[in-house]
Amino acid sequence: MQVLRAVRFALNQLDGQIPLEVAQLRFMTFFSITGNKITNITGAIKILMRCLILETVLIRTDFQYETMPTDDDIIAFNGSKNLKFLDIGGCQLTGELPIWLSKLKKLKILSLNANSITGSIPSRLSTLPRLICLDMSDNLISGTQLQSFDASAYEGNYGLCGAPLSECGHVTNGNSTDKHIQDEEDGHTIPWFHITVVVGFITGFWAVSYFTIDKRVFRMNNSYDGDSVEQSHLIYNLPTR
Repeated sequence: MQVLRAVRFALNQLDGQIPLEVAQLRFMTFFSITGNKITNITGAIKILMRCLILETVLIRTDFQYETMPTDDDIIAFNGSKNLKFLDIGGCQLTGELPIWLSKLKKLKILSLNANSITGSIPSRLSTLPRLICLDMSDNLISGTQLQSFDASAYEGNYGLCGAPLSECGHVTNGNSTDKHIQDEEDGHTIPWFHITVVVGFITGFWAVSYFTIDKRVFRMNNSYDGDSVEQSHLIYNLPTR
């Protein structure tokens, strides 16, 4: 077992925690448990970071609604020196971006999208010399971002600002109201407020017009009996239905 180079249990119905024995897989370079029901992300990171030559870690959509571990010592002194691809997206994790990510000096791809991470982006992340792909979209991150990446890396974080995003004077606090306003200004949503005003005006206008016209119809037909008035009213208003 210790000579295993790849472990893939993705898209199963596994639950529980990653066992300590995984750290003994000295030749493992690839590890994926994406799409299961694994728990205890803090323990998982500690175990996986002890695998000295591990290059790829895919633990996406596990650890639902847990807290992102922030312990600086979660990475062993001599561990994780070869990690290149880390995917912890879609977990709905809370908490802030941890400083220990900046210790992964060979990291090339980092995916943290679709979580509920708050706070700012640590400036130390800009010191990752080989990071070429970053995805922090759909979180609750605020402040300024790393300008060396495309705006798509930060989509859905309405508290972020600065190039290539909107200027910092236009930043919102990331709540649902501000998110709706920002979406409307960017053309991403239908401007319901303006539509409501227009519809209200049109409705009011036709209500007044209808009342005026209806009175005239009634006066024109007041010499007839009740059945004639009702028939005239229906005939006149039929095209407006």
